[in-house]
Amino acid sequence: MSSSAYIEAVVTTMSTPPPKISNEPVSQVESPLLGPENTIVSCPYCHASVKTAVNCCCCIPYCSDSAKNSDHYCPNCSRYLGTYEK
Repeated sequence: MSSSAYIEAVVTTMSTPPPKISNEPVSQVESPLLGPENTIVSCPYCHASVKTAVNCCCCIPYCSDSAKNSDHYCPNCSRYLGTYEK
């Protein structure tokens, strides 16, 4: 590389402005409305239209607030989708 080509490359690189950094909040993926029972959703991870798998504590119902919650998972990719809290 000739010295003039090198200088031109350095000047071009230095004159390129850095990417703008925004203080705007990053938009989040909107979570589907989940209820106490299975819900039909589009999984944000595998993009399949599925009926969620629900895990909840059924051993001692209503013993605590956490026993009333329903955790939803994608049956296709097994990713956690959210929790319905009563």
